[in-house]
Amino acid sequence: MAKCLVSVDLGLDNPDMKVPPELASLLYVACTRVTKLENLFVSAIHPCVLHKIGQSDGDKHKRVVDEKLKTAAIAFARRHGNEKQMEDEVNWQADYSANIEEWQ
Repeated sequence: MAKCLVSVDLGLDNPDMKVPPELASLLYVACTRVTKLENLFVSAIHPCVLHKIGQSDGDKHKRVVDEKLKTAAIAFARRHGNEKQMEDEVNWQADYSANIEEWQ
């Protein structure tokens, strides 16, 4: 979507608010709809709520499952002679070096 502005109100500006389980999905959709970060506005998140994000039992389980899938993918690739390619893929890191300029 070109020329769009996305505003996300998570309702997490109150320290008593519960972190919604679909938080990652909400933010993913918002981030994938804008063409520039300057067109994305996320409501304030209270600091004590921020520490709860990613700490639910479901989030922890997801990380365990992701690690098991990563290990299985590398083992599968090894058996098929593609271990180096798979390791490069699963260890890829995004380049955030230009983020400061984009935010400015």
